[in-house]
Amino acid sequence: MLRKNRLTAPTLCIFFNMRHMAVLTSVLLSSSMLAATAATATQPPQCKSLERLVDECQSGTQPSSETRDSCDRIEAGFVALCGPLGTIGVSASAAGAVLDLLRQDYQVVPIGQTAAGAFPSHLAIGPADLNDSNLIALLKQAYRVGKTVAIVGATEDQASRFHRLLRPGAGANCQPAKGQARIPLYGLQRSRYRFPPQNSSYCLLNLDPQAPAADRRWLRERFGSTPPQPAAGNVASTDDSTQFLTDLATATHCSIKSNTTPNGQTVTGAAGADLYVYTMRDFTDTGCGGCTHQGADYYLVQDNLTYTKSVSYVNQFLVLAPGLGEAPAPNEFFPITSNFVSLEFTDPATATSYESSYSNSLSETADGSVGLDADGPNVTAGGSVTTDHSTTYSVPPTTILNQSNILTSLPQWTFTPQSLPLNADFQVNPTWTWFIPRDAYPKGGTGNDELEFENNARLADNGVFEGEVDQICLVPVPFSAWTVNSPSLSSLTPASTASNGGVFTITGQYLYPGSVVSVLIGGVAVPLSTNVDLVDDTTIEVTVPGGLGLPAGTYQVQVNTQFNNETRFSNTLSLTLAN
Repeated sequence: MLRKNRLTAPTLCIFFNMRHMAVLTSVLLSSSMLAATAATATQPPQCKSLERLVDECQSGTQPSSETRDSCDRIEAGFVALCGPLGTIGVSASAAGAVLDLLRQDYQVVPIGQTAAGAFPSHLAIGPADLNDSNLIALLKQAYRVGKTVAIVGATEDQASRFHRLLRPGAGANCQPAKGQARIPLYGLQRSRYRFPPQNSSYCLLNLDPQAPAADRRWLRERFGSTPPQPAAGNVASTDDSTQFLTDLATATHCSIKSNTTPNGQTVTGAAGADLYVYTMRDFTDTGCGGCTHQGADYYLVQDNLTYTKSVSYVNQFLVLAPGLGEAPAPNEFFPITSNFVSLEFTDPATATSYESSYSNSLSETADGSVGLDADGPNVTAGGSVTTDHSTTYSVPPTTILNQSNILTSLPQWTFTPQSLPLNADFQVNPTWTWFIPRDAYPKGGTGNDELEFENNARLADNGVFEGEVDQICLVPVPFSAWTVNSPSLSSLTPASTASNGGVFTITGQYLYPGSVVSVLIGGVAVPLSTNVDLVDDTTIEVTVPGGLGLPAGTYQVQVNTQFNNETRFSNTLSLTLAN
């Protein structure tokens, strides 16, 4: 099991306007000369180097010496010299200032042009398009291959419907700002090829007229080639030195940005939150001494917040996670009994005053019974995975107060930087872990249930709140069951499809993505790498390959999984193939 108080220390940094990057400087100096010929020639040679830097900025892997300001200039230089960062297809009903910001970095075209050119591209629709089956089909196709898809100017109900169309059974992670009826932009992105696989949601609550560059940057990153994600750190393992602890998990990423405007008054600042939650299920641990049933879950949380103050009297920033509960259906919330929940988090464990820098060298270990690895739920296999963290953080003069309450399982920190200039970004990165035994879930913690994480990012004046950004992040429980059973198929949708390129969806239980070894149609295996999309442990999407060699007719579909070298076979369902 995870060892207590061994994750990562909360970290913080501040970015100022730093003007040092030789590669970018030389590129920008020559861009005016090259721009005139760029339309008639291939991309300038500098674009290749710039493209690499853009990818690093958008993936969150840029070296610490490359500040956010540097990334802004890198991406702006790339657009000026090499052209747009990508293409966004927009429906006729989508409109608003958000699209004006996106046009500064992306080629925005009518959505119909995306299918004829470099489709699939990122897509944005308006609320009126939720009833257009053709547009929704394009939306699902782009989402399936990892593009960002978004709805512009939606009400809360429309955003929820948009979310359910792409993630059935899941709730939306976005609500309008106080006093507002609509959400400027709500986007979703699914990253199949990240480890762990990650579902991201992007919620832009309002636009900041005082800092349009910050909104533009936020949008640019969310429509990037890959969603931003923190580096996993260095890893060592007794069995496999290439595994990350987070390889055992699935990841949920909830991103939100908003101005802080208390009582409709002057904007006091802005806050952006990127909450990453890695979920794992321990199938063998008893959970706690008073638990009568085996099983427990770990929720590893990384909270990356960026604060920007707009007025001088704001001098403190707070991070508070006030609530934890199970939300299995719309408009339902069941608090998790705090007596059963353990809160595990790391330094600083007490109030910490300013130091010019501090080092963090920590580790944590999960045994082989936790979560999901390449063979599926690791139920009985031995081995352990250990992550190491060894980093030195440079911080501005800051007092860090850890006010987290172990008894009530409430994480909370207050950061008081000294002499922070106006409009300078201040980042805090607290990290913690919730340990939740099976008996703590009101509904059992299985099936399609979700855990509701509430997160507050607050700006304060000596403890007096001057504005806050509230974030709700719905995180699916790790698995659909507390025991590992043979795969069970309940339906095929549709039950009839084309024999060459037809698409159908398998719905069932225990279809753990890491454990599926074959999907069979009439006893013939469908290529997993190219024609099977292992969505989650209840859903598989299949594209029938033309070379399968099956004539028109009705065939039995079966899914096989493998745990600890033991193959398990599902029941079969009938699928009709037509020419």
